Amino acid sequence: MSTARYYEVYKASYRLGMQDPLMLAGPKRFHNSIFVVTNADGSGWIHHVVGDLVSGCRYERKKGRAPQDSDSHEISIPLGRVRVEDYPQASENIMMTVPPPPRQRMFNPATYTTMPCKPDGTFYKAHETPIPYWKYTEWTEQKAIPALLQSGLIHPSGAETQASSAAAAPSTDDWVWDQDRGQYRHWDGNS
Repeated sequence: MSTARYYEVYKASYRLGMQDPLMLAGPKRFHNSIFVVTNADGSGWIHHVVGDLVSGCRYERKKGRAPQDSDSHEISIPLGRVRVEDYPQASENIMMTVPPPPRQRMFNPATYTTMPCKPDGTFYKAHETPIPYWKYTEWTEQKAIPALLQSGLIHPSGAETQASSAAAAPSTDDWVWDQDRGQYRHWDGNS
């Protein structure tokens, strides 16, 4: 029998006060983060990026109450668990290597509009296609979660888990690459 202790890890989604008008195409967007439950009351640590597309974003780790205790909480999806001895240091080392969304738009005084720009602040030339905007969701779903899963720091839940929540997390095998969406998604066993 294993004596290892674990913290449960979730992708927590929160409703936005306002949708970004430049990113309205596609499904409704949420502020997505990685939440690690470290306390019996369901509280723990939020890992996410903060900022905007004009100045760029930065990675942040902060204390947080249980996601479901927030008025803006939409859903939390179990990712698995991380060993107590790997958290926060080893996990933090991985997440700090995941580049946050850079500056992607800025005001152009020549046109008096905000336009897409490269991370270095130069505007795209007429023959160049700007990269699609990416923010919190893309950082969490397409970069941070895959990095944690590929590193092996997030483990499937099992009977020996020191449960910090009532819900058992699925196997990391339940996360599959969705080619159409261009991101990892949780597989529900049906599609």
